[in-house]
Amino acid sequence: MLALLLGGAGPALAYTYYVATNGNDGASGTIDQPWRTIQKAASTLAPGDNAVVRGGVYQEVVTFQVSGTASGGYVTFQSYPGETAIVDGSTLPVTSSAYAASPLFLLASNSYVSIQGFEIRNYQTNSKALTPAGIFITGPSHDITLLGNRVHDIVNTNKSGNGFGIAIYGTSASQPISNLVLRGNEVYHLQTGESESFTLNGNVINFDVSGNRVHDNNNIGLDFIGFEGTCSDSNQDYARNGVCLSNVVWNISAISNSSDKSYDADGLYCDGCSNVVFAYNQVHNCDIGVELASEHKGHGAIGCVLRDNLIWLNNSQGVSIGGYSTSVGRTEGCLITHNTLYHNDSQLQGYGEFYVQYYTLSNVFTHNILFANSQNLLIGNPFTQNTNTVDWNLYFTSGAANNAEWEWKKVTYTGFAAYQTGTGNDAHSAFADPLFGNASQANFLLTDASPAIDRGDPAFAAAGERDINDDPRVYGSRTDIGADEHTPMDDWRMSKFTATELLDASVSGNLAAPVGDGICNLLKYALALEPKSNETALLPAPALADGLLTLTFSRAIAATDLTCVAEATATMGGTWTSDASELIEGIVATNGTAYTIQARDITGTNQFMRVHVTRP
Repeated sequence: MLALLLGGAGPALAYTYYVATNGNDGASGTIDQPWRTIQKAASTLAPGDNAVVRGGVYQEVVTFQVSGTASGGYVTFQSYPGETAIVDGSTLPVTSSAYAASPLFLLASNSYVSIQGFEIRNYQTNSKALTPAGIFITGPSHDITLLGNRVHDIVNTNKSGNGFGIAIYGTSASQPISNLVLRGNEVYHLQTGESESFTLNGNVINFDVSGNRVHDNNNIGLDFIGFEGTCSDSNQDYARNGVCLSNVVWNISAISNSSDKSYDADGLYCDGCSNVVFAYNQVHNCDIGVELASEHKGHGAIGCVLRDNLIWLNNSQGVSIGGYSTSVGRTEGCLITHNTLYHNDSQLQGYGEFYVQYYTLSNVFTHNILFANSQNLLIGNPFTQNTNTVDWNLYFTSGAANNAEWEWKKVTYTGFAAYQTGTGNDAHSAFADPLFGNASQANFLLTDASPAIDRGDPAFAAAGERDINDDPRVYGSRTDIGADEHTPMDDWRMSKFTATELLDASVSGNLAAPVGDGICNLLKYALALEPKSNETALLPAPALADGLLTLTFSRAIAATDLTCVAEATATMGGTWTSDASELIEGIVATNGTAYTIQARDITGTNQFMRVHVTRP
C-alpha cells in the first residue's frame, strides 16, 4: 500500500554522521563509511544533525558553514565517546584572514552550533601581521555552545604579535553575538603576545562562561572587553549582561612575555564590560587576580558584581578597580562582596590586596576578607577621584598588627584605628586573624572559632546568592565575611578531603561522587558515610516487618545544617508523606557520630519509602 499524505511539512529528520582519519569525504558518512575531514561535516550538516568525530589527529583548518535553527535544533560536532578528536596545526601555515584572527576553528555568522570535546593545538607563527587562534567566533553569530574542549599551544613569538586561545568578536551592529555557553573548556600553554587567552570582545551579550580552566599563559586569562572598535556601533561595542562562574585561572603572567615583561596580566579582566557577574571563581598565581576597569577614556566597567571568589598569591594585586592612569576609563557602580583575598602582591610591588586606581565612583566593597603578606599593605589608593563605600570587611596581615597599612586617597595610614578615623571607612569592620583551615595549603574554609562567622551586616539579604561551596550564603544569625559561609558540612569536608581536593568541586563539591558509586557528598554527609569509599552496601535498607514496610538508615548527628527524614507513598506517582499518621520514625541505635533510624509504615497501604534530604 502506498500512502500519500498531503499537508504542512513535518519536522526534518535529524541524522548522525561520522568522521574518521581513515574515512573518505565521498562516502556516506555512516559509522562504517565515515567522512575523512571535519570540514566535510562543517559544510554538510542540517539543523538537528550530529557529527561524531573519531579519535585521531586531523590536520586541517575548519570553517563552519552550517547552522541549526531554533525549531530544528543545533548542529552538533563532538568527539566520539571515549575518544578525542585532535585538530593539530603543527604542519599548517598561519595565513592571512578577513577576520581579526586566523583560527583552526572559525565560526562567522553561524547560529545554533555546539562544539564538544575537541583538542585544538599547535598553531604557531612569528609574524606581527598574523594572529593564530584556536577557536574564533565572529559576525552576527548567536546560540553557540563550546563544551569541554581543550585549546593549547597557540603561539605568536613576534614581540608585537597577537594570538588567542578562544576569542569571541562581536562585530555586527545589527545582531549581537548572544546566548553563548562556554563551559568546561581548558585553555593553556599559550603565547598570545599583546592579546588574551580567552576573550569576549565587542557586541557580545547574554553569555555563560563557567567551569573553564585557564592556565600557564603569558597574557590575560579571561577577558571581557569593550570599546576597542570591534563593533561599528560604539553604543554596542562592549561585552555585557553575562556571567563568569566557577572558573579556575592560574599561572597567568606577562613577566616573560617579550611584548610586555611586567607583572600586569590579569587572571580575570573586565575591560569596559557591564553588568557581568563574576562569582565562585578561583584565581591564583597570576599577575593581577581580578581587575574591573576600562582602558578607554569616557568608558568604564559599569554595574558588575564580583562575589564569592577565592583570590590568592597573585603577583602584584588581588583585586583592582579604576583606570591605571588619568588618560583611561573608570569603574562605576560595581559591587565587590564576599571575596577572600590572601597574600596577593606576592612580588611586593606596593599595590596590596585591593588596589583602587583612577576615577572610581559609587562602588561598594563589603564583606571581604583581606589577609596581607609581610608587606602589610591591605589597600592601595594613589588617586583622589574616589566615591566608594568600604565597610563590613575583615582585615589581617602576616606582619605585626601595628604595622598594617591602608592607603586611601593618597594618604597612608598605619594601624587599623588610624585608618578608620582618618578615612571614615570600615566602621563595622574588624582586624583579626580569620582562622582559615590551612591557608598555606589554600584551604580557606573558616574554622569554628573564626571571627568572620556571623560578622556581616545584619541587614544583608542573600537574594539567591550562595557561597563558594554552593552552601547557603546565610547560615546562623548573620552572614559570614569572605567567600566561605561556615556550616557543619565545612568541618566534615575538612576531615575527609585534602586541601587540594577541597578546591576541586568535582571531588569535594556537594553533588560530586568522587569514587563513582553514584552517592553524592551531600548524601554521604547526611547518612554518615565515607566520601572516598564505595558505600552502596550501607544505603538505606528496606524490609518487611509483620507485613509492614520498614526502612533503616543512618543519620549523622553533626549534620544540623540539613534535614533528613523518611517518607512513604502508596504509588510512585503519588504524594510522599512523613506524617505521623502514616509513618513512625525512631532511633534504634547510636555510635556517637550517627543515629540508626528505623521508619515504619503503619497503614499497610504504602508500597514505597525513601529518605528525603534537604538543605536550604
